[in-house]
Amino acid sequence: MTRGEELLHLADRLGQVERGGAGADLSLHLALVLEGDVMPYTRCAELAWELLPARYAWLPPIRSGERVYMACRRADDGLLHRQWARTLPLAMCGALLRAHAALAAGS
Repeated sequence: MTRGEELLHLADRLGQVERGGAGADLSLHLALVLEGDVMPYTRCAELAWELLPARYAWLPPIRSGERVYMACRRADDGLLHRQWARTLPLAMCGALLRAHAALAAGS
């Protein structure tokens, strides 16, 4: 499995869980090769906000029933990466993982 595929698999998984947790935070931390302490990225929107790659911007979230849609867009070509999830931090983490996967694939 390529790095991009691993990131997309994790994003898909985050779209299926009820809530974030320490295991999801650790998986995200390792997948993005982050340094330092593992933070509660999948439980805190402010922390997820900071993981967006350079040249990307967040779009406003959309809520529908018990789900949240979050997307980010690449500034130079408008490429959109999106995620539905149960919570805002999970949706943000899924979208940013999709953005990182596109970067890993060279898109």
